[in-house]
This record gives sequence, C-alpha cells and structure tokens, in this order.
Amino acid sequence: LLREGAAQIVKLAAVYVPAPGGKFLLPQVRTLNLTDVQAPTMIRELLREMHKGAVGIQGAPVVPELLRHLKGEAQLLSVVGGEEKNSVVRLDFGEELEEALTRVGMSKGTLCAMLAHSITKFVPKVQGVEIRIGANAMRELGSAETMNGQGIVLDGDIWSPERFENVIGSYVRVALPRQGDGGLILCERVVRASQSQLPRALLHVLAEGQLPTDPRKDIDSALPAGATVNDVLAIELREDMALVNVSQGFANACAALTARQEAGVVYAFVNMLTGVEPVRRVAFFVEGQQVESFSGTLEMRGFFLRNPGMIVE
Repeated sequence: LLREGAAQIVKLAAVYVPAPGGKFLLPQVRTLNLTDVQAPTMIRELLREMHKGAVGIQGAPVVPELLRHLKGEAQLLSVVGGEEKNSVVRLDFGEELEEALTRVGMSKGTLCAMLAHSITKFVPKVQGVEIRIGANAMRELGSAETMNGQGIVLDGDIWSPERFENVIGSYVRVALPRQGDGGLILCERVVRASQSQLPRALLHVLAEGQLPTDPRKDIDSALPAGATVNDVLAIELREDMALVNVSQGFANACAALTARQEAGVVYAFVNMLTGVEPVRRVAFFVEGQQVESFSGTLEMRGFFLRNPGMIVE
C-alpha cells in the first residue's frame, strides 16, 4: 500500500517482534506514516513500531525504546559487489542500551534478529545491519545471548536475516484439556514457522499443557499422566487421514481417566491433526493394531472427525 499526499506517505511494513516466551519472532503488519521514503526515515519509524512489541498478544515481551537510544540517524553504507541488495544499514546506539536490554530481559540476539529481519525486508536494497552499542561493533553472540541457544560469530560486522531464519515463529491454535473434566480449551501457541504444519512439532505443543503466559490456570497436557511424547510412536499422513500409533503404555495410562477425560485426550489429538492440511480424519492404533478401546470407555475402532463440540470456552 502506498498513498502519497501533501504531507505524508503511508506504507505497510512487517515488523518482527518477540513472541511470548522469547524463543521466536512474530511478523506483525504495521502502518508507517512517513515524511519521505529515505532509508533513515523508514528505519526511524520501524524502530518506533518495534517498541510497541507484539500488539494484542497476551504476555508479549517488552521491547526497549530503541529510537531513544539511537545516536543520530541510521547510516546507509555501500557494499562492494554486484548483488541486488548492495547496502548495509549502520545503527549506533548509546551504551545505555545495554542496561535497557537487561532491564526488560531481552537478549542481544533478539535485538539483532529484530533489526536484521525488519530492516532488510522493508528498506530497499539492504542486505544486513551493522549494530554498535557504544564504541563497540557487535560481532559475536554467546549461546546465552541468542534465542535458540546457539552462539554466532561473524566474519565481519554484518548481521543478515539468514542468521536468524530459524527464529521466525507462527501462531497455531490447539485445544488442550481443562483440568479435571476433560473439556477442551482453545489455546494459542507459537511454533517455528517452518513447522506449523508438521504433526510431530505440534505434538510437543499438546504435551506442554499450561504455560506461564496463559491468561488462565486450569489447562492440562493432552497426554495422560505417565505418558510422554515418546509414547506416540508415529503419526503418518495418508491422503486426508492421519494415523496415530501409540504405545501400550499410552493406552494403559488412559485407564486412570474418566470417559470425559479420555475423550479430551483423543479429541485434543483429533482437533490438532485436522488443522493440518489435508487431514480430515484421524485413526488410532496401539502398537500397530486398532483396538476396541484404550481403557474400556471410548470406542477406538474406525476413525474420528473434528469435534468442535468438545470446546468448552
């Protein structure tokens, strides 16, 4: 979107901000009101939007007021070479940014990832960012300073978005059991964007249960007590059906559940898997065989369809 008037230019930009938990960045579309389309102006407005954090998301981390700590304007540096993106943005922040990051609990790795993704994907012909805090150029991140626990050492001074591709997240909605009665509660979770349609990755979301950032405190894991993700031996997709093979230990763990609780476990899986394209049906197996029931309360032969009626809130 580009609308030019007498005094302003309006553009839409994807701003990358930390998700709850601090392990991923989420792209959020923001409207920028620009006085011109020069790089320093665009970057200044991006920094202003980053300070808002993940708008509308419960438990989103606080982002320091980066524009306040920027010394002067962002500089656009030329890079030797014939690449299409042939510039680097240099950002000089004051030393006090270190304290601001510590105060809100944000890592330098999160800062680098936010700036690299937001700036290179909005400002034309920019391949990376050079970040200085005080007199020192950032060239290295220890394992404790990154979002995924993997340290980074640069050959030069340029932070490119490719360094942080694995920290881009995506929201998924899963239905997790309510403690005690087995009714399902819709919950939003963040997973790596590249894994948002992978059943095995979503299985770990089902197993998490309650998170500190959840607004309510009565959410349970979708796995019966005593079972782990390793008890889900395989999840295979065949056309519009997902085949879930669990261990005998998983089936035995369901014996301690009421009929309603067991249904909550089963339909947490079913509702999650039918959100993966093109799955419409889910069948369960125990050690490779379909059984009449896990614990005698729910018919397990055949297949299950999505059941929104299990959602209680």
